Amino acid sequence: MWDTKYSDYKLTAPDCPFHTHKYADVVAYLFEAFRRRGIGIAAYFSKADWHIDSYWAEGFPRGDYMYRGPSYVPAEHPEKWEEFVTFTQNQIKELASEYGKLDIMWFDAGWVCEESGQDIRLGEVIEEIRKWQPGMLCADRTIGGLYENYITPEQCVPEKPLNVPWESNITLGTSFSFKYEDTYKSPREVVLLLIDIVAKGGNLAINVGPQPDGRLPEGAVRSLKGMGAWLKVNGDAIYSTRVCAPYKQGTIAFTQNAENIYAIETFESADMPVGERVVIPCSADVEKIALLETGEELKYVKTEAGYEVTVPAYEGEEAPIARVFCLKKA
Repeated sequence: MWDTKYSDYKLTAPDCPFHTHKYADVVAYLFEAFRRRGIGIAAYFSKADWHIDSYWAEGFPRGDYMYRGPSYVPAEHPEKWEEFVTFTQNQIKELASEYGKLDIMWFDAGWVCEESGQDIRLGEVIEEIRKWQPGMLCADRTIGGLYENYITPEQCVPEKPLNVPWESNITLGTSFSFKYEDTYKSPREVVLLLIDIVAKGGNLAINVGPQPDGRLPEGAVRSLKGMGAWLKVNGDAIYSTRVCAPYKQGTIAFTQNAENIYAIETFESADMPVGERVVIPCSADVEKIALLETGEELKYVKTEAGYEVTVPAYEGEEAPIARVFCLKKA
């Protein structure tokens, strides 16, 4: 996906039809587009490489091209393995030195590690890179240790808050790659997923596989725009927040920042009733409670169960995805 000088297996190679396109060096243009929008950049890199013959080579006992690991035992062929280590380290350093500032390097293929006999000596590369990419995070996923700066559960959400940085990697459709006539999560499903994750202190990495022509599928776009519409109104309850006990109780999830506690009332389906009295199970002292969407200050009574809040009658035909109560800390 970038114009590497260490392999001919790339979009910019002469035998690739896309190499004549003005955006053939996809990484260069994609990263720059992100930067123009103020979006941080995490570069994905698979430590396993099923194209380079220093990893997957014919003529070895395990070279049936159905095995995830190398087609040879690295300990039995150290020279061949060192070729692969050199190639891999060169590509990682190339990505980190030729394409501007990186916020994260995100490494997949967790079986390529010292414990499995496939040591690419990632640590020494990351330490070198950080000399010119200070503060860059590293996600050597599923490995643990110094270079898994946050953990990355895939296609799932932890049941409880974790005491380490984490993000769930979840597909918007049913596949990480594009799939014709795929079924995409609705805006409601995606927003509720996001709320669940953020209330537990995590980040959501939502995956969208582009069509063969590079466009995002219409179903995916509808879901993302729906999520964006909700965030445009209620983003303060999500962005730059931290966990807040009791995290989630019933249909209400909690987040907070220095000034406010956000109680997010969720509606699993469009036909759920939207009450005009809501009990927010929170024991913190607050100065006022308001609807985040309108800023309207609400009447409330503090009880043993929490704050019983009176809400204006809801006028929508369907239940909202979620409505947010802003509790100003005392």
